[in-house]
Amino acid sequence: MKNFLIALAIFILASCSDPRAKDKEMLLALELQYGDISKFEAECFINIWSDAIDDDDVWDWLVAESTQPSLDTSMSAKPTKYEIEVGIVVAASLPQIRDECGFDFEEVYYSRY
Repeated sequence: MKNFLIALAIFILASCSDPRAKDKEMLLALELQYGDISKFEAECFINIWSDAIDDDDVWDWLVAESTQPSLDTSMSAKPTKYEIEVGIVVAASLPQIRDECGFDFEEVYYSRY
């Protein structure tokens, strides 16, 4: 019985872990390299985006685009499904980021480029 309870506890803890944790840490490290927002602010908006993006393919696309070296941050002439979905999430999350994270994401974004 004791072994069963230990196995059950391990299963519950393992299933409750965040499958996007590694991606979030990678995005956090990239954001902190800019030096213009705090760790709390970066974690806050990354978590907001992660919560808002239900589709794992869209999340994977966002992480891939964010981690590849590129100076071009504009959308393509004919935006892809992923660009559109991420754009909607970013635009819709701006008030939430301002209220919960304590900074204006647009202001920070545009100050970088």
